[in-house]
Amino acid sequence: IGAVATGNGPDLRGSPIPLSAEAFHDVVKGGALLSNGMPRFDDLNDGEISDARQYIRSRAAAWRAQKGATQ
Repeated sequence: IGAVATGNGPDLRGSPIPLSAEAFHDVVKGGALLSNGMPRFDDLNDGEISDARQYIRSRAAAWRAQKGATQ
């Protein structure tokens, strides 16, 4: 929730992968990071993948803004 890491998962707000639509698709749909424990989501269509990417990017922007406001 909120793209914030829990457990062993990475904090997606700081990941460079959502910056590229192609890289994000390769990871989410293509399984590019299966060897690192990231599952493949074959059931998502391109629109859903794009929506997820944009959500993560919006959470990253909000996180950066919050960090900048507290510094």
